[in-house]
Amino acid sequence: PISGMAIPLLEEGASFDAAPFVAHHGSQRANSQRMRAGFAFLTASILAVAMVVSLRHENWPTELGSAETMHSWEDGMYPSGAVFPAGYHFGDNNVFGKRSVFGAGDTFGKDNVFGEASTFGAGAKFGSDNDFGEDEKFGPGSELKDRETIGEDSTLGQGSVVGSFNQFGSGVHFSKRDTIGRHNMFGAKDEFGRNDQLGAFNEFGAGSLFGSRVMFGKEQQFGAENTWNGPTYLRGNDLFGFRNYGIPAGDLPESDKERWEEQ
Repeated sequence: PISGMAIPLLEEGASFDAAPFVAHHGSQRANSQRMRAGFAFLTASILAVAMVVSLRHENWPTELGSAETMHSWEDGMYPSGAVFPAGYHFGDNNVFGKRSVFGAGDTFGKDNVFGEASTFGAGAKFGSDNDFGEDEKFGPGSELKDRETIGEDSTLGQGSVVGSFNQFGSGVHFSKRDTIGRHNMFGAKDEFGRNDQLGAFNEFGAGSLFGSRVMFGKEQQFGAENTWNGPTYLRGNDLFGFRNYGIPAGDLPESDKERWEEQ
């Protein structure tokens, strides 16, 4: 038998018709070629998918942990809406898209740019000279250093620490017990929580609101129509715009009383 077919015995002088055998083996070869082509296509497809996954994630760390450094997707450019796990250390000069979500305890270097409406987990730490968009949300215990730019309508969580020479947009909301350094510039209608502490030489825009028991360093410059709510601690030599309201007379240092009365 050949491939399941029996060869008939031929009488002497009889002719042999090979066509059925040729056709049968031709059909087998065609089927075999089609199967090989199918396997080749399947293998190529799997390899292509693997290459795409590798290219998209080749720069990501293989193990997650607080000691890992998050590398960039492509030359420090991260897409909008990206979600990052907790405990990562980002370097310098990265650009993050808007609506990014960062985990608790993430740390960042300097000169990074963050898109608007991003959220930072509790205890996030930043180097200097970062640029933040508007409507950013910083979790409790965040730490910002010097020369940062924070967009309008952003929120800093309770117990955050801010350095010096920073610029804040309008409508920024500080929570209670935040600690803020010197020479910062605040926008109009910024809000400060109770028990906040601010260093010397800060400038406040018009319409700012201050909670009770806020402690200021010396030589603050307050804009117009600021409002204080409750006891206030001033060091003196401050400047006030017009129609400020709410500082109890007994809380004014001697050097501030005349200026307060004039306004």
